[in-house]
Amino acid sequence: MLIEIWAECDGLGHITRQINLARELQTRPALQDGQIRFVVDAQPALQHLVRASGFPLVVRPGPLAEARAFMAARWQAQPPDIFILDSVRQDQDPHVAPLLRQPGVYSLAVIDDPRQRRVAADLVVNALPSLSGVPSPRPLDTVYCLGKDYFILAPEFSAGHAQARSIRPVAQQGFIFFGGLDGNDFTSLALDAIARLEGMAWTLLVGALYAGAAAVEARVRRAGLPVRVVRQVPDMAQLLSEVDVALLAGGNSLIEAAALGTPTVAGCQNDIQYENARFFADRCGLPCLGRPGEFDAQAIRQAVQGLVRAADWRQALSQSLKREIDGQGARRVADALLRGWHEKSGDNV
Repeated sequence: MLIEIWAECDGLGHITRQINLARELQTRPALQDGQIRFVVDAQPALQHLVRASGFPLVVRPGPLAEARAFMAARWQAQPPDIFILDSVRQDQDPHVAPLLRQPGVYSLAVIDDPRQRRVAADLVVNALPSLSGVPSPRPLDTVYCLGKDYFILAPEFSAGHAQARSIRPVAQQGFIFFGGLDGNDFTSLALDAIARLEGMAWTLLVGALYAGAAAVEARVRRAGLPVRVVRQVPDMAQLLSEVDVALLAGGNSLIEAAALGTPTVAGCQNDIQYENARFFADRCGLPCLGRPGEFDAQAIRQAVQGLVRAADWRQALSQSLKREIDGQGARRVADALLRGWHEKSGDNV
């Protein structure tokens, strides 16, 4: 079996969750003699993530019209059994959409759309929490996996979810990460906020696409802030399990923190992340700062300070978050994907 995965470079969330899914698929008997291959554009950070995960990759042209011709030529020689597209809106692009409707190829589209649009794929995953329990749209020949139970996390998060978490009476360690791109530079706002907080040591992860990384490192050194700046984290699950408080964007990292019960303050990069954070704010009491332009350093400082000082709140928030996210989404998506492929192809799983 050959699986090809096309992940858009809109931040690093798309590629990260597909690496997580690929890791899950690798454990399945159907893939024992198969291959999983990524199709990416020329973005170096994207290529580095895939290579570091151990999966082969093919570099496609950037312009989508050229990419379509490139894929058509390759598939004429060797079409995949399964094609996966992880994107914001490329399933609607006239050059990309036909890839989801190739004869003999089972297709999965992973999207993020609060409106739950129809997608011309065999299987659609739209894991926004607000869609949990929403009926699947028509037509019936597409299977929809909707809501929070289909977040595609790495296996260490489901393992971490099963472990009891202890909440220290006095918070000491914090973690800051605003995504691989942080196009709104929330990182600088966070540094403004924590510069006036006492008693906490912080780990700050700067994303591979974040343009201000060098300036942030220089600022931390110059000001002597209690911050350890890192460019990568070997084990995100372990780090999130060890810290007392996290300050995160509303994307994949927020869901990872929820699976582990990490007390978190969320600042959202866009409307989709805001959908995620508002769900956890309403259901769990998570402090949601809002979207770009809706909060400043003072708002961050007040939210973090409130969580740091209230051990009972951190305990209640931790338990509530873990009740919502169990970290098993990758298993559920892999089950649905292989079941659908088996039904369409008639091959044994």
